[in-house]
Amino acid sequence: MTDALDEVRAQWRQLRPELDTAPIDTVGRINRISRILQLQSDALLKQFGFSRGEFDILAALVRSDRALMPSEIADRLIVSAPAVTKWTQRLVEQGHIERRPHPRDKRGSLLYATRSGADAIHAMLPVQLEAEAQPLGIMSPTELDALNATLRTLLAQLEPQHASHEPANTQS
Repeated sequence: MTDALDEVRAQWRQLRPELDTAPIDTVGRINRISRILQLQSDALLKQFGFSRGEFDILAALVRSDRALMPSEIADRLIVSAPAVTKWTQRLVEQGHIERRPHPRDKRGSLLYATRSGADAIHAMLPVQLEAEAQPLGIMSPTELDALNATLRTLLAQLEPQHASHEPANTQS
């Protein structure tokens, strides 16, 4: 079985045989899979009237046991502060979240999910999870466990390194 990354790697081996192109196998596939899944998810969320960023912000607020500052959301989602501002404004306009002044930081605000926002997430989540499960259905539970363990190891290594850096771009 071959995929698009096999061809990419072969082309680079021809152009630059002195380079070790092995990372393309892993990083390229992670990126390509992520992009395909993102496009599928974006199309589904659009049916509900949400962008990926809006869904992620609203889901973070619904999951949280407290209000969140926009900067906390940016950190959790690994997106820029301006992106959070843009998505938050749309969610406020739709009545899905409320922005209230921060009681201890007069320059800051706290974000809260409204009943409408929570209802929207609870309606979307089962549909979203079912859509995410479909492409994984080709793998056995053992394969999924192994994949998740490997990805967890990689993510646990990368997240602390990234935490101190501003995101280069947004998810949506």
